Parts: sequence; structure tokens; C-alpha cells
Amino acid sequence: NWQKLINRLAKRGWTQERLAKRCGAGQSTISDLVTGRTKQPSFELGVKLVDLSKSKIHAHTARVFWRRASRVG
Repeated sequence: NWQKLINRLAKRGWTQERLAKRCGAGQSTISDLVTGRTKQPSFELGVKLVDLSKSKIHAHTARVFWRRASRVG
């Protein structure tokens, strides 16, 4: 269930906006999955959400990583 998966990520600190940016989707797409307006994400988005849910990386850690990575490039 996509709603449960996204809600679990939210409990780990991921906002809908951050999830959307990280997955290359719009915040409204994430919101539609949470509310049930959209029942199934695209294959690509689904894979990215599942990967994030399996990851031990929390939102704070990811933000620090992306900030550092953006300085390097």
C-alpha cells in the first residue's frame, strides 16, 4: 500500500516535498498517492519509493549528503 509506505517515510522525517524532489516527481503526485487519489505510481517512482523505504538513510542524513554532494560538483 503506497499510502502506508509514504507515511512510514514521513515518520522517518521525509516530507512530501523532499520525497518528490528525491524521486523526481511532483509534490502533488506524492500527495495524490497518500490521499488515494492516485492508486498506482509510475514504475520508476514506485521503485524509488521502495528503495527509500528499505534504506536506513533518514531525511536529515540525506540532506547533509546532498548538500555536500552539491558543493563537490
